[in-house]
Amino acid sequence: ISRASQFPTCLLLLLLIIKMQQSHRVTANVSCLDQSSSGRIIIMEGNISAGKSTLAKKLGELLGYRVFMEPTVTNPFLEKFYADPSTWALPMQIWLLRQRFKAYIAASKIVLETGHGIILDRSVWSDWVFASNSRQDGTITEEGYQLYMRLRKRLLDSLPIPHVTLYSEVDPQTCY
Repeated sequence: ISRASQFPTCLLLLLLIIKMQQSHRVTANVSCLDQSSSGRIIIMEGNISAGKSTLAKKLGELLGYRVFMEPTVTNPFLEKFYADPSTWALPMQIWLLRQRFKAYIAASKIVLETGHGIILDRSVWSDWVFASNSRQDGTITEEGYQLYMRLRKRLLDSLPIPHVTLYSEVDPQTCY
């Protein structure tokens, strides 16, 4: 596949980013012109309730990509975490890291086997932000955080980097 045939996908992404910048600050790391395969892994990052899911679904429809949503509904720790953050922050964060890792592996497998593109609503690459915040809040100990970071490093060392990263920078006051 030539670079010229890859250009329309990148152009669509850049036009979408420009459109989004009218309402939110959006930055992108777009390396798709350097890739030789047709399938892409796009990850959506940003604050909670910044519109990542909405954008991922719309972009998925536009590009014909499969969308992997963040596993918030099936999270067995969320209710326990809100009831007792100090007890459940680390187990929940490790569970989320594992779920995001498995989703990224599944996405990578689809891209490699079928050539179809994938969009992930949040990814294993940004998971550390939540662990770091929990450490700062005191709900994850320094020892627990270091354990998490060692596990994260081992997992990420085995993954290909995404082709495109979109970050929706929305003020926390704007998120709902």
